[in-house]
Amino acid sequence: MKAINAKADGRGLAKAAAAIRAGGTVIFPTETCYGIAADATNPRAVEKVFMAKGRRKEKALSIIVANESMAEKYCKLTPLARRLAKKFMPGPLTLVVKKKSGLAKNLTTGSTVAFRVPGYSFALKLAKKAGRPITATSANQSGAPPLYDIGDVKMLFSNKADLIVDAGNLKKNPPSTLVDATSRPPRILREGALAAKVRKELGSK
Repeated sequence: MKAINAKADGRGLAKAAAAIRAGGTVIFPTETCYGIAADATNPRAVEKVFMAKGRRKEKALSIIVANESMAEKYCKLTPLARRLAKKFMPGPLTLVVKKKSGLAKNLTTGSTVAFRVPGYSFALKLAKKAGRPITATSANQSGAPPLYDIGDVKMLFSNKADLIVDAGNLKKNPPSTLVDATSRPPRILREGALAAKVRKELGSK
């Protein structure tokens, strides 16, 4: 399999959404690094992501959703999760919540799922146009650093993905802040661009 290349424009967006709906894998730009998108409701598509990354099956994949309405369909949002989502999404915040039915069973091994609504225009539009949640894992070999350089992306994934969306070289922005909204009190599992603001919102020191 040789990946098709597309630009991060309207035509590239249409091709990427079509590939996802067909069960394919798409390398796409996000606000943090290049990621691998696949239909998060399709077990075969999710399996392709694990294989492309060489990722262990017990390491869950997070998802991108287009809006709170899509999140509500697949995630159990507590009042706290809704409050954080309304305040910081779209943006670099990822929330761990209880999952509902509808997501691929091999996406996660437990009862929770991590989701975000991205602030990056292409990633947000892709979830909207695909009409379903997409995987949000970084486009790299499992355990290796994230990829920002399109040349590195093409070198690694030209034979591992169905489509590569070329947005050029990306800025090395901090990862999203990861919050476990199921714990009491909620915990910040990964520091990121919004960590200080989230901590203040939670009333933490």
